[in-house]
Amino acid sequence: MEDNALTGPIPPEFGNLEQLQYLYLDNNTLTGLIPPELGNLAQVRILELWRNSLTGPIPPELGNLPQLVNLMLSNNSLTESIPPELGKLTQLEWLHLQDNSLTGTIPSELGNLAHLTQLNMSSNSLAGPIPPELGNLTQLQELRLQSNTLTGALPRSLMQLHSLRTLHFGGQQLCAPRDNEFQTWLRSIPDVDGPTCAGIQFAGTIADQSFPRAQQIAPLVLPEAAGGVAPINYTLTPTMPAGLSFDASARTISGTPTEVTAAPVPYTYVATDASGSTDSLQFNIEVFSPVAVEDETVPESFAVHGNYPNPFRQSTRIVFDLPWPARVTVEVIDVTGRRVLAIPPEDLTAGWEQDIELRGGPLPSGFYLYRLVATSPEGHSTHVSPIMRIR
Repeated sequence: MEDNALTGPIPPEFGNLEQLQYLYLDNNTLTGLIPPELGNLAQVRILELWRNSLTGPIPPELGNLPQLVNLMLSNNSLTESIPPELGKLTQLEWLHLQDNSLTGTIPSELGNLAHLTQLNMSSNSLAGPIPPELGNLTQLQELRLQSNTLTGALPRSLMQLHSLRTLHFGGQQLCAPRDNEFQTWLRSIPDVDGPTCAGIQFAGTIADQSFPRAQQIAPLVLPEAAGGVAPINYTLTPTMPAGLSFDASARTISGTPTEVTAAPVPYTYVATDASGSTDSLQFNIEVFSPVAVEDETVPESFAVHGNYPNPFRQSTRIVFDLPWPARVTVEVIDVTGRRVLAIPPEDLTAGWEQDIELRGGPLPSGFYLYRLVATSPEGHSTHVSPIMRIR
């Protein structure tokens, strides 16, 4: 009944044709909803409703068609999400849903369609990541996902699709992992259209760290990597010195070191994104025995140990030794010499490893200088160092 200029809604009575095997209603001007009664066509093998003006959701009852081989619903105005019940169509070979207004995520249940050779969901408003279960569709020859609002990296499970000949996924925030293994598989597909994920990258470096034994350290937040595809995982190797720990979720080293290291230990800090892209930073950690320090009640001289972390995202802590009580002020200066941030003065007692928190606030990303001034009866002590703010 295709190409016969049929108009109006699809009669629900079509659902009573229980012996019907082929229903062609494509290329008409049918309107309204797809009647759920079509889910009663237990013998139907081909259901083609494409290129009409049908609206509303795809009825979940269509998942009750055990003999269905071809389901063609493209070029309509269908809305709402793809019903997971379509994953029960175990004989399905063609599923065409393109050029509608479907929303929501791709249901993982579609990974049950073991006989599927064509899956076209392009030009909708589908969102979220690609479910890894699509890697179960080992008979798939054509996969079209382009022009949606899908995000993230293509799942590595797709590398199981050895029969794939067409893969389109461009026009959205969806990309292919850039590692050699995935890219080699991608090059084996004759027709590919879609971008490769941007690489992940750190800005700046991590300063070498020196911690006194048996003294709790100020938590050290390691830098966050930019770019790449979320989620991003962080690792730090080798194992931390005894008493220290690394929290990967917070990117933070904390604790109280209990053993002196024989020499500075080199560490590698690695960020890995969902596409397999990596970047790394190297720095040293040493734990020393503060024997001379422990015999003294206060430092002999004023000394600034730097700020941690640097670069910083939200805040950084400036650590220094005070040989006398002092009023400490900190101001931030941009590259033109203009003061762009000032911290209210703090009155601190004499002591080792005093610290002041510097919050980035409205500062844009970039390089700055901080000036720390300690004012005491002994006079003024000033220290200037570079810092970098990242967003």
